[in-house]
Amino acid sequence: MRVMATRSLLFTRGEEEVKIKHHEIKDVPDWVAETMLFKLAQKDNTIQVIENKLQQKEAENSKPATNKKPATKESPAEEK
Repeated sequence: MRVMATRSLLFTRGEEEVKIKHHEIKDVPDWVAETMLFKLAQKDNTIQVIENKLQQKEAENSKPATNKKPATKESPAEEK
């Protein structure tokens, strides 16, 4: 199952762990969908299941750009 998460999440089952980083698209084992964390994250849209290429493109395009610098506002003195 392929998923995309808007937050970093850690799913556990016994000794097994699956980590998903912030805005990462990742293939995870099917047991992850059975965890309470997954169900809660899906309910509040923190995680979404990607079932086809169109959904993957939409998820990739909704990722925030990580290399953009924040816009700085010029002070009134610099505008002159």
